[in-house]
Amino acid sequence: MSMRQSAIKHDTRYNALPPAFAAPPPQSNQLPSSGPSERLLRLPELIRLIGISRATIYRYVDSGRLPPPVKLSTRCVAWRASEITAWMAALQA
Repeated sequence: MSMRQSAIKHDTRYNALPPAFAAPPPQSNQLPSSGPSERLLRLPELIRLIGISRATIYRYVDSGRLPPPVKLSTRCVAWRASEITAWMAALQA
C-alpha cells in the first residue's frame, strides 16, 4: 500500500457520512399518518413495528395472514403502511 492510499484510508474526511445519510431517529411502534404518497415499510422497519421475526413475517404472508409486500426490484420488497395499519387494527378488534 502506498503512502497516499494509506493517508486516504485513514483520513476521517472520507470515512464520515454526510448529514443526509445519518441514521434516522428511533421509531416508535406507531406509524405516522399517510401523506399524499403511500409510505412503504422495508423489512427491518416492519420487524421493529410488529415485533415478529423475518421468518414469521414471510410465513404469515404465505398463509394470507399478513398483506403481501410490493416488489420494488428483483431483490427488494416493502409493505404498504396503510395495509399494515389496517392489519394491526383488525388484530385489536
